Amino acid sequence: MAGYIGSKAVITSGVSASIDELNIIDGVTATTAELNILDGVTSTAAELNILDGVTSTAAELNILDGVTATATELNLIDGVTATTAELNILDGVTATAAEINLIDGGTARGTTAIVDADGVLVNDAGTMRMTTMATLATYMGTKGLGPAYTRGATIPSSPNAGDWWLNTDQDSLYIYDATEGWKTNTLHDFGRGTYQVPGNFSIQYTGGLNRFSFQGPAVGTSEGSALVQGVINATISDGTHALSNSVRGVYGTGVNDKKLGYVIMATSADALDFGTLVVPHIYNAQSASHETRGIIAGGNDTNAMDYITIANAGNATDFGNQSVGRQYMPAAAMASTVRAIFKGGNAGSSASNVMDYVTIANTGNATDFGNVGGDLDGREGCNANNTTRGIMAGNNTAATNTIEYITMGTTGNSTDFGNLTATDNTRCALHSSTLAYLHGGEDVITMATAANASASGYEFRFTGHLPSIMPGWIAYNG
Repeated sequence: MAGYIGSKAVITSGVSASIDELNIIDGVTATTAELNILDGVTSTAAELNILDGVTSTAAELNILDGVTATATELNLIDGVTATTAELNILDGVTATAAEINLIDGGTARGTTAIVDADGVLVNDAGTMRMTTMATLATYMGTKGLGPAYTRGATIPSSPNAGDWWLNTDQDSLYIYDATEGWKTNTLHDFGRGTYQVPGNFSIQYTGGLNRFSFQGPAVGTSEGSALVQGVINATISDGTHALSNSVRGVYGTGVNDKKLGYVIMATSADALDFGTLVVPHIYNAQSASHETRGIIAGGNDTNAMDYITIANAGNATDFGNQSVGRQYMPAAAMASTVRAIFKGGNAGSSASNVMDYVTIANTGNATDFGNVGGDLDGREGCNANNTTRGIMAGNNTAATNTIEYITMGTTGNSTDFGNLTATDNTRCALHSSTLAYLHGGEDVITMATAANASASGYEFRFTGHLPSIMPGWIAYNG
């Protein structure tokens, strides 16, 4: 029954709580508004009784005062089986609401620098532990997530800056630089192997096959030991020519027998028979290197151009004709992934300032590109290129120090680039994807930036029967 005791109402109808249980409320200071937060909570009396025995003080529980969570959100706790001891883990937590909110899908991003001593939280077989960023970095490195290390005779594909490669064929160690490609250090204390020009995988052909393996920055001979010529055993005369893709180097004898031989660039194996040319290309023909095709043009005043598919040994095929037949040209044409541009030389006994070009993927006659300037017409001189620019320097007629360039994707006359440190009559140049070594290798330029050449500290001494270069198609694959 219900009634009044003194001035207080006695409400007992339907209440099953004991006096002791009701006395739990005695001393509660929560306001009506605060107690009303529970209004709508669907937890059962049994579930709410989970709080029975919690040792948190009123002050600690009052942390919830002002929480704006709805009954639905609070009901996420409904059914939690955590014990009083487990819930008490929160007792003494000093994290702020902002810090806790970072866990709750927070999108705020800062720019705080990470240092080795910073902590990172990891789950150690079910136990949460703090470790340092330095420890994490060391671990990640052991899992191949740092610079790559490759051991083998094949050039690694798609390298990243800082990657290492041990060329087991030449017992040489390289590191990959995003600007200069695969390189050793300046003094070549390590990597004393075949390919030592920074970013360069070239082979010099001088009537035999010589690989560059210079021993340091001091001026001096840089020619390595000659490879055995193998089955190509014809007499070598003036005007040898050579070309390559990134795997094979193909060369001609420069004599009327029209023979071609080839080597595998990354090995020191003997040369093998490749096939024969359509016509002889003697007296300093010019050759264009590409990943797929090689083109041999001119020499002995012929305007003929032959081409080969470098990956497949076989006889050459007629490509078309140059606009002017020339001889005594630079060893290498300027070539991009699309075009090959043939420069200069002599037409008969007269110096020629002609530049003509072909689209490498198509056969057909060459088209006029423009004219060379700066006394670059005439015998020999040298060419180099990156993916967009063609570089030409020096010649053997005017003994000039001129360097000029073209943009290979357009047509037009050559433009002044700068000057060599001295006059040049060398037929060959070496280049990486960014640098060109001119004037017998003694001068170096950055091909993307027009300026005078500076001393490289190297000298390659191109000797023998007017050598040619197998460039390794390096401008396009690093």
